[in-house]
Amino acid sequence: MATTNKPGIFDDKFIKAASPWVVHNGAECWKNLLVHGQQIILPEGRVLFAVGSPVPNFYYLHRGEIMMKSFNQEGRQKIIWYIEEGNIFAEVPFFCGIPTFFEIVANRPSEVYKFSREFIFNELIPNYPQAAIDIIKTLSYKASVLAMQIHEIVLSTPYKRICRLFYIIGHLYGEPHDEGLLIRKMLTQQEIADIIGVHRVTVNKIVNYLHNKGVIKISGRSLLITDLPYLVRAMSELDPIF
Repeated sequence: MATTNKPGIFDDKFIKAASPWVVHNGAECWKNLLVHGQQIILPEGRVLFAVGSPVPNFYYLHRGEIMMKSFNQEGRQKIIWYIEEGNIFAEVPFFCGIPTFFEIVANRPSEVYKFSREFIFNELIPNYPQAAIDIIKTLSYKASVLAMQIHEIVLSTPYKRICRLFYIIGHLYGEPHDEGLLIRKMLTQQEIADIIGVHRVTVNKIVNYLHNKGVIKISGRSLLITDLPYLVRAMSELDPIF
């Protein structure tokens, strides 16, 4: 049987596919459609939708950042993703007519636009094909991210998940530095735990290991990644013994 050179699970684009930051670049046409929506200004921390709330309108994030997270009965939370500006959100409960599974909250001061169901179905989809295509692309992108998150939780270890997360953060937000990539405002250990679905104690143990090994340096809320190739290798090698 002939073999083909397929991209591996540790290729760059696959590593980034598990990113909790939705940085899909929405179609430029959304900016021209804002006149048809209603502007909503959200201060940081404002909950737009609680878990179980209906979502009767369609939403677009013009500025800021929206966080979506879920909870279990014990109160533990899992951050599903961060929606970056220029993207739509909460489209699944809107189109399916079901309550949202997630809490939707402004992670930074945000400017959001909501569109009525009548406008989306009677005006946007028939008359603005680029926006309609962007909705399909966004849904497909998010489906791939969720599939990768399932792969991570079921088949990957906390150590590999943290290494992948640091790699993603370095590529998305790292600034060139003499010793590597500098992230000026790093996630807290609790936020890391909420993203990858483990206890904070586990995160603390792995972060300290990477720090002692010289892969990262931590100073306050800043993180310096000094050995990016190590993070890539860690995703395909056996975990160290802590």
